[in-house]
Amino acid sequence: MRDGKDILVEKESSGILPNADSTYYMQSSLEISLQEEDRHRYACRVEHSSLAEPALVWAPGKKGPLPLWVLASITLAALVLAGAIGASVTL
Repeated sequence: MRDGKDILVEKESSGILPNADSTYYMQSSLEISLQEEDRHRYACRVEHSSLAEPALVWAPGKKGPLPLWVLASITLAALVLAGAIGASVTL
């Protein structure tokens, strides 16, 4: 998302990839210029069955870095997602 609106441009995605510990992860990226970054705020929308609703994770920018609780939440969501995907693959 850019400034709270969906970005309808080509994004690169890794697809679902395995970790060495039998969990899984996914990476997505969007290339932006320094001029674009300076004028806008960017966020990633995280959707997972463990979340009641999609979560928006704002990238650090003009308003400063992400608070520690947001980083901890992102890490927890990624671990839960990896565990859920890993469990479903092993079943």
